[in-house]
Amino acid sequence: MGTGGTHNHSISPELTQGQCDHLLRSLAQIKQFHCDLFREWNNKAAGFVSYGGIGGARAVEHLRLVMAELMVADVRSQVMLLMFTDFENFSVFKPNPIHVQELNALLDQLIAWGTALKGVRSKAKKTAITTASAYD
Repeated sequence: MGTGGTHNHSISPELTQGQCDHLLRSLAQIKQFHCDLFREWNNKAAGFVSYGGIGGARAVEHLRLVMAELMVADVRSQVMLLMFTDFENFSVFKPNPIHVQELNALLDQLIAWGTALKGVRSKAKKTAITTASAYD
């Protein structure tokens, strides 16, 4: 999972009709133990590229709920790669050209939402500074 200045992105496999355990544990620990990192993710946008038997749809479905708990707004567009059609012999990545349009739509939404949330982050940061200085 990568983070940008205004957005996050994730490429996620689907395992046993859900998200891989190590990713879920990492995200839970961010919320529970790493307050600074948790705040860093707040009020940003996230987009998903997934792969699996049905394109990783269920994994992203779960991940969207986790992102909500991290106060991350996810965009509607998603790129779903199918193991049967986008991977030669289930191992060599050979994506269908239609995914270029899907990726462009995802990135357009991600940039728009990330930009729109800058004001929310700025306000939240000012509130956090004011709250922290009240306890000094």
